[in-house]
Amino acid sequence: MITVDEVTSKRALADFVDFPYRLYRDDANWVPPLKRDVRFTFGRRNPFWHHAERALFIARREGGVVGRVAAIKDYEYVEFAGEPCGYFGFFEAENDGDVAAALWDAAGAWLRSKELTAMRGPMNPSTNEECAFLVEGFDRPPFIMMTHNPPYYAALAEGYGFRKARDLFAFLASVSPARLERLERLAARTQARNPGLAVRHVNVADFAREVQLVREIYNRAWEDNWGFVPATREEFESTAKRLKSLVVPELVPIVTVDGDPAGFIFTVPNYNEVLIKMGGSLGPVSLFKFLKGKRKIRSCRLMLFGICPEYRKRGVDAVLITSNLRATLALGYEKAECSWVLEDNELTKRAAAMMGARPYKRYRIYEKKI
Repeated sequence: MITVDEVTSKRALADFVDFPYRLYRDDANWVPPLKRDVRFTFGRRNPFWHHAERALFIARREGGVVGRVAAIKDYEYVEFAGEPCGYFGFFEAENDGDVAAALWDAAGAWLRSKELTAMRGPMNPSTNEECAFLVEGFDRPPFIMMTHNPPYYAALAEGYGFRKARDLFAFLASVSPARLERLERLAARTQARNPGLAVRHVNVADFAREVQLVREIYNRAWEDNWGFVPATREEFESTAKRLKSLVVPELVPIVTVDGDPAGFIFTVPNYNEVLIKMGGSLGPVSLFKFLKGKRKIRSCRLMLFGICPEYRKRGVDAVLITSNLRATLALGYEKAECSWVLEDNELTKRAAAMMGARPYKRYRIYEKKI
């Protein structure tokens, strides 16, 4: 018999957090997240919960945990998008349609009680964080802050009645000097046509100011994208604070035009190359492994790429990508992932092609009326 209960105690929350580490123990491509980061996600210090609420559910069979899910109402998204849509997120389950259905039934009932009429996901907990089920490309581990799941999740979702809302792609490129030569010419022509255009790297000595500059570009550049919700000042500052020690300034070029912010790229080393060996812990031994291993990382992820609307189709993308590729070559990276990219985002797909990248993983966000 399957039972589903809402998480209301520290013990139940520990079961919720621990379940994936058991579910994926034989999956060589799963990267265990650091448990301290998982606890932060669900904790009160996470500013996302200042404009959202959630209920966490655990499915059990004969006392053992067999699945989990979160139901999320993001008031910021409901107001911004003007649609009564909630999220499901942090879904994990054994390959059992009855377990999945019981979890989604519970999430849907909670969302309906919050006057929402549709359920979309997975959002962990929004499009500004990890989201979507992997549906193609299970043969290698994900890059940093990208999802991974068993192949059967898509069948569970579609068997329950979910339908595709949007597909997202991850593009992979080999870092090539030949590609840089072509881009250098494009960038030079762009800068010749735009004498007020300047490119620089993020200034970590003035990090707080730089974070707000990047947030301004990010919210303006992404505001028309499907599923987007603006990142609040608190959220952006919190994320930036947690990522600051991982930032490589050369991998964060910013373009201005006559002093006005026009665009940026945010790339980070693919720390999953190290995290996959750490088991989710950060004790003295694993910390030593991390510090030693991060020097050997040979891939990176282009996480954010934003150009303000008024500066699009003016060659700013070529300038940013040239600066980024120049840095990845100088730092010794061999592979670069551009992710995630909406299936209908033609400008970013074109930018990925400029880097010589090709799609190699597909992710899917599902939705269902409730």
